[in-house]
Amino acid sequence: MSKDQEVYSIRDLSSSFEESSSSSISKTVTRVVTDNEFVILGNQKFYTHELMSVFGPTLNLGITPVSANKIGNPAPVGMLTFGLTCFIMSLYGVHAGGITISNAIVGMVIFVGGTGQVICGIGEMIIGNTFGATAMLSFAMFWFSYAAILIPSFGIEAAYAEHMDQFENAIGFLLMGYAILAIGLTTLTLKAAVSIAVLFVCISMTFLLQSIGAMVGNANVTYAGQVFGIFTGIAGMYNGLAEVSLKENSYFSVPVGPLSSQH
Repeated sequence: MSKDQEVYSIRDLSSSFEESSSSSISKTVTRVVTDNEFVILGNQKFYTHELMSVFGPTLNLGITPVSANKIGNPAPVGMLTFGLTCFIMSLYGVHAGGITISNAIVGMVIFVGGTGQVICGIGEMIIGNTFGATAMLSFAMFWFSYAAILIPSFGIEAAYAEHMDQFENAIGFLLMGYAILAIGLTTLTLKAAVSIAVLFVCISMTFLLQSIGAMVGNANVTYAGQVFGIFTGIAGMYNGLAEVSLKENSYFSVPVGPLSSQH
């Protein structure tokens, strides 16, 4: 990367596109160079965080080669299905509408949260996004595991019929494991967008509080975890909407707030 190379703003890139004409076809970009801070397009250098802000809260937190596979962006499917499932399940958890039996969520856990995130995770693998695939597939497996606990024919809860204290601790350990995973993933979002970081912070708090509540038998802590679950669901749906709110189909943009250092 040349030291005397001028750094352009993303606004300059937009202007250059607007001013281009049919005679500029011969000026096609033939060189793309990237590192953690800059992206060079032809003879122009741009800050990576500015380019990221154009494409919304992408789950691809690293700079990876453009995929040769021509498929759509899988992230909105995963974010929206995760957000919807978490939001509705958490409403059941705080007993909204007087609901105390939450088994109606089993269908969503399997066919919306679980299946939707598996589809998204596979799509993220295809386009070469390791972080997105890891996050989506990991939480998809949680949904399936949790559904198995809720389905009587699996006999999981029935096995603890005479030792319900052990059952609560076992659930607590399951949730604690995912709390640790979520916290680890959160640390990898701190150079992404505010909306992505907020989502993973909420996920971490949801699992952590519900884990503690289950193991110590404190209904108030569990309730707080369910409240965070509502925020998590909203944050997931917000990020999913931001991914599909494009100028071609929307009159407004959903702000995501890039976290990369401004220069």
